Amino acid sequence: MLKSNNKILTELDLSDNIIVSVGTKQLSEALKVNQTLTFLNLKNNRLGSEGAKHLSEALKENQTLASLDLTYNKIGSNVMQQLSEALKVNQTLTALNLSNNSLGSDGAKHISEALKENHTLISLDLTYNEINGEGARHLSEALKENQTLVSLDLKNNAIGAKGMPYLSEAMKENQTLTFLNLNYNSLGSEGAKHISEALKENHTLINLDLSNNKINGEGAKHLSEALKESQTLVSLDLSRNNFDEEGIKYLSEALKVNQSLEILILASSQIGTEVAKYVSESLKENQTLTKLDLSFNELGSEAAKYLGESLKVNQSLTQLDLKYNEMGPKGIKFLSLPLIDNKALSKLVLSYNKIGTEELQSISEALKFNQTLTLLDLSFNQIFSDDMQCLSESLKLNQTLLFLDLKYNQIGAEGMQYLSEALKTNRTLLELNLIDNQIGDEGAKHLSEALTCNQTLTHLHLSLNPIGTLGIKYLGESLKDNQTLTSLVLSLNRVRKKQNNKGIIKGAEQIYEELLQVLKNNKSLIKLFLSDKRRAYKENPLENDNFITRNKKFQKKLTNSAKEGNLERFKELIQIEKIPLIYQTSSALSEKPYLKLKGKDENTILHTAILNNQIELFFIYYLQTMNKKTIKLFQKEIIYLI
Repeated sequence: MLKSNNKILTELDLSDNIIVSVGTKQLSEALKVNQTLTFLNLKNNRLGSEGAKHLSEALKENQTLASLDLTYNKIGSNVMQQLSEALKVNQTLTALNLSNNSLGSDGAKHISEALKENHTLISLDLTYNEINGEGARHLSEALKENQTLVSLDLKNNAIGAKGMPYLSEAMKENQTLTFLNLNYNSLGSEGAKHISEALKENHTLINLDLSNNKINGEGAKHLSEALKESQTLVSLDLSRNNFDEEGIKYLSEALKVNQSLEILILASSQIGTEVAKYVSESLKENQTLTKLDLSFNELGSEAAKYLGESLKVNQSLTQLDLKYNEMGPKGIKFLSLPLIDNKALSKLVLSYNKIGTEELQSISEALKFNQTLTLLDLSFNQIFSDDMQCLSESLKLNQTLLFLDLKYNQIGAEGMQYLSEALKTNRTLLELNLIDNQIGDEGAKHLSEALTCNQTLTHLHLSLNPIGTLGIKYLGESLKDNQTLTSLVLSLNRVRKKQNNKGIIKGAEQIYEELLQVLKNNKSLIKLFLSDKRRAYKENPLENDNFITRNKKFQKKLTNSAKEGNLERFKELIQIEKIPLIYQTSSALSEKPYLKLKGKDENTILHTAILNNQIELFFIYYLQTMNKKTIKLFQKEIIYLI
């Protein structure tokens, strides 16, 4: 396929398979002549040094590939010289990911030699490669000469304070790098001192990550001096460091005069009540900061009081993350009152704060009058059925909230009834997350009544609720009238309760028949998730893009319906695990068609066959790679597809 230069194949994802060097050799031969592929993902394929050699030769001749991901491939430092030579002559590659490949300082040396001559690479990821201080020295020499690299990720490389003088000197001269990640490198305060000196002279760096680096109060002092002078730095991550009270005080003083910083992350920074006071005072004077992350700091009620006072004055902060701070009823009240008059804040995260009845009442009262908040995260709290009455009343009046996250609470069927009444009249809410809220079939019934008249909701997450076949039936009925919902997530519910001896779920078949009829007439829904596989489920289930059922009869009917054009919007590729089904449903791939071969735990490989050039339908079939014999078969299949 690659050798034939299929025009619609521009992106190829072969991640998490077992291609090894044999398959890589065949793939590399195809890349030498291919003129259409721009994106190639070979993550976690056990390519080894031999496979990397084959790819290096291909990169010397290929003239279209722009992005290459080689993460987790045990490449090692020995073969980096060949890859380096390829990068010196390659003129198309702009993004290269070499993370988790045990490159060491020698590998860093080879890649640095390439950077001195390469004129196309924009993004380079070298995370988890143990390049240490010596590797940092080699990279620093390259950064002084390179004029194209914009993004450099050096996370977890044991650079330490010894490597920072070299990087600091390079950053004083470099004029292209805008993103630098030094997370988890044990820089300490000495390393912070060196990077601070660079920031005073550097005029291009926009995003800097110094999180998890054992930087104490002395290091914070150096950074604060740099922030007072820096005119370009926009985003700074200082989370998970060892700042003491004096350190935060220094940083807060810098925020009062800094005119460029827009994003500051201080998560897990041991910020207590007194320390929060310094931060709050700086917010009263700062005029540029738009996002502040103070999560995982156990602020308490007094700290919330200080923050609330700053929100009365601050006119620039639009995003505030306060998850996992246990501010209590008083703290939440202190924080909620300013929201009534605040004209800037649009996103507020309050998850993991043990919010209950009193706290929710304070928040709900503020929502009635607030005119700017668009996202409110109340997930992982202690909200019960009765608590939902006050929140629902506020949603009837609120005219700005677009996203509401209530996942992992216990609102139940009664709470769902209150919320459904609000949804009948609310005209702004677009996305509602109700994952794991024990709403059951009765709650689904209340919700379905709201969906028949709601005219704004587009995304609804109902995973991990004990919704059975009856609840699904109610929701299916609502889809006949609803004209706005585009995504409905029902994964990990109780649609299937009994099985017969053939493994077919008794009682579910009729529900799927009814769903099929609904989908033929519904004009808005493009994503439906019915997966019951816990291993496949993620906290954000929309990443799965699954429409899964074990009911083979339903699969066949759905396939035939699609062939007849009755479900023409279900056009594109779906990622599944072990169960061969058929559709995914967003419009993204119609603009960027690609072939995806994806394995799961080395057991399942999905093969995709494109049926026509209009990309109207993709079929998926799969191959089990349970042992070494089938691994060989898979390698042959790769060769065949090429």
